[in-house]
Amino acid sequence: MREPFHFFEQADLVYRLSKGLVKREKCVVFLVGAALPAPLRPGAPGVSNTDGIIEMIREEFSGDPSQLAPLDDALNVAGEKRYQAAFFFLQGRLGQSAANEIVKRAVLGARLKDASCEGVDIDVRSASDDELHVMEFDSRWELNPGIEALGKLVAHYPQRFGKTVLTTNFDPLIEVAIRRAGGDYFKTALHADGNLSQTEARGCHVAHLHGYWYGSDTLHTASQLLHSRPHLKASLASLLRNKLVVVCGYGGWEDVFTDAFLDVVCDDTASPEILWTFHAKSPRIGEHLGNRISVGINRGRVSLYAGVDCNAFFPRIYETWIEIESRVAVREVVPTNRVQIKPSLRQELEIARSIRASLLGDNEDRPPVVDLCVGREVELQRIRESTAKVVFVTGIGGQGKSTLAAQYFSSAQQQRTYNYYVWRDCKEESERFENQLASVVETLSAGKISGQDLAKQDIRSIVQLFMNLTADTSVLLIFDNTDHYVNLEAGQMTSSADVLIHELLLSETRSRIVLTCRPSVEYNNPAALSCHLEGISLDAARQMFSTHGAVCTEDEIVDAHGATDGHAFWLDLLSLQVAKQSSLSLRALLEKLRTEGGFLPEKSSPRFGKHLRSVRSWCSGRWQRQCDLKQRRKSLTIFVVK
Repeated sequence: MREPFHFFEQADLVYRLSKGLVKREKCVVFLVGAALPAPLRPGAPGVSNTDGIIEMIREEFSGDPSQLAPLDDALNVAGEKRYQAAFFFLQGRLGQSAANEIVKRAVLGARLKDASCEGVDIDVRSASDDELHVMEFDSRWELNPGIEALGKLVAHYPQRFGKTVLTTNFDPLIEVAIRRAGGDYFKTALHADGNLSQTEARGCHVAHLHGYWYGSDTLHTASQLLHSRPHLKASLASLLRNKLVVVCGYGGWEDVFTDAFLDVVCDDTASPEILWTFHAKSPRIGEHLGNRISVGINRGRVSLYAGVDCNAFFPRIYETWIEIESRVAVREVVPTNRVQIKPSLRQELEIARSIRASLLGDNEDRPPVVDLCVGREVELQRIRESTAKVVFVTGIGGQGKSTLAAQYFSSAQQQRTYNYYVWRDCKEESERFENQLASVVETLSAGKISGQDLAKQDIRSIVQLFMNLTADTSVLLIFDNTDHYVNLEAGQMTSSADVLIHELLLSETRSRIVLTCRPSVEYNNPAALSCHLEGISLDAARQMFSTHGAVCTEDEIVDAHGATDGHAFWLDLLSLQVAKQSSLSLRALLEKLRTEGGFLPEKSSPRFGKHLRSVRSWCSGRWQRQCDLKQRRKSLTIFVVK
């Protein structure tokens, strides 16, 4: 019969990992499990623990008693292996992709929900790996005190704690904590066999033993966890051989780690020290884990600690080390940017920023010439008075999105609101957003950062270059006709444009970006303004006909306004035709349009479209740019605004 286990207390563990390390120096490897990123209290941010994930799986079958009943039966029979049993049930009915989606939802539980934070969470079913990767580097992750302190230990005392961190978790919070503390790390995510020693880079090696929340499958069921992974097992055994291993928030599953652990503690030539912690003050150790640690306890290589709260334990260790030893100098916490700006270039840019300039380009990258803008005074004033860093001007074609943006662009120049003014026409669908922004960055740097260099960079690097170049100045950047950069399902911009938007919403920038597009776009952030354009008012229609000198009766204008739903473009065309053809009444024109093709503007038939082309021939040539698509090269030139 096995002897009862002896447990030390949390205070003993703190001593062992502080003054004990000073007396008997040894490299520490942390192995952390699901308890570390779990919510501190119900409803708080955090990665769902095993019970929370089991409940998510039950929700997949809510309303279906024929599935819930056998699921509950399987959970009751499974005992300590309820988590594995729940995923086994899920996989048999919805597959591995459903399991991966559950993990993503659980991880997203650690995202802040406050409305003042940038962006909103996305649907995990439609989210791409690129979008999830971008999310890892924003500020919306909530770190528990334990994870935050672990990141500081790794970053500030790298020789003692910053070599390797092992985790069975799928979330990125350890990496987030290290990055926020100013440390470096590299990551290995394994859902199959692999050798940890094959991955080398600067910083702490964070190894996810059961897979990652995106980009790989995640391991949950008994068959997955017990699947033979000889290379991983061997590399783990080599890693643990002479280390001080601290196990925290991990229950000791039947998996590759516990097998590797057993091999090491049974090896008389190895000298590991395993400090295994339990949250309960009187832990109940299952038979499987008990059998494995008994060998190590008998050798004196395994010590057990009860009543250890990881959210109190890690901060206490960090506070103790601050009293013992000075922290190493860490890099300034700044976003990653692989393209560096030389001091000489930065000085040139500082001089250039004293000049207020308009960054324009060829005919396709200049704001449209606005001869008349009526009916958008309220929207224009709203944009002027808003403090939003990102403004979306949306609405169906012809409602005046580009005209409104051009009016704001012009008025901002007249009032000298910004230092630089950039207009980019994005209607060429083959143009990647990275190229659009890279062209702006190249011009802001006066060509010192070349397009060839930028072509090698990803969107995050280009965005950070833009933020660096505009950090001490202000830019009004208008992206016109961005329809193909909109994620219609999410109602937000696609991943590349989304990176720039989130970075602006996070920053203290004095710059502003305005994007025009037909689909509605909404960001749940006070620094984002969505201005949706609909038909102009009847008063504005009267003003339009009067300004063009179109002689019409009140009833005719009311009729035209109703037939077009106040559509600005169509009303302008009608008023121009009536003004140029004195013999043609507005009523007669409307009647002809109705008999030849239906109502304006969205219900128009091919016959109406043919007649409309004749209407357009009488109109100002300024509309032609809005209606034609041309192939063109995106080049920018700086024009000084006197």
